Amino acid sequence: MGGSYAEGKKGDQDWFLVEGLTGPIPTNATSAAVELYLRQGMTGMAWFDDVTVVEEYPPPLDCVILQPNYRGRLAAGASGQRMRVRARVGHVLKGGLEPEQASLKIAIVSGSHEVVARTFAGTQVGDNDLTLEAGTLPAGDYQVRIELLAPDRTRVAAQDLDVHTLPPKAPSPTVFIDEHNRTLINGKPFFPLGWYFGPGPTDPKFRDHMIDWRPAHSTRSCATA
Repeated sequence: MGGSYAEGKKGDQDWFLVEGLTGPIPTNATSAAVELYLRQGMTGMAWFDDVTVVEEYPPPLDCVILQPNYRGRLAAGASGQRMRVRARVGHVLKGGLEPEQASLKIAIVSGSHEVVARTFAGTQVGDNDLTLEAGTLPAGDYQVRIELLAPDRTRVAAQDLDVHTLPPKAPSPTVFIDEHNRTLINGKPFFPLGWYFGPGPTDPKFRDHMIDWRPAHSTRSCATA
């Protein structure tokens, strides 16, 4: 029904660790097997020791911002700002808590101050889409804080995501993604054939990354979003 193939090493080696992680195991699976082998075409001798199988649980909470959809940027001075976050809740929570017993809280935070917050009951395993009307936020940096709460309101897990309200008359970036999920370059729609992911312009490694990247892709144009 599925499996995982761990990465190994070639050539003469001292003892080293090999780890593999499968996807979620279906509830109707009846058995599992671990096989130790050399890949096809390889010769020599291999020794294996201390083979273990352990259960790995997904994180209790994993979140991503859906709106605003471009680097968490909100337009300056716009009324009716809305935050949409997708919160993925794991199927195993500490203390034996059932996900359906928990609730999700989403808040916009400035420093230690909650600007606005909302709590959602009826949490389910997997994806939970949360919406929060943010009103009109002054220009500045904020965090969207998502908390998974037990029935007694104690925190089971939490995650902060960065959002930014731009100052008035802030120039639009050369490349960005609009509210319709279209890529725009110099204000015009552009259809990319693919995306290459790497560090952004604010990352100290960005310039070195672009220098390393361009020689191997000298026939392709690139734009930074």
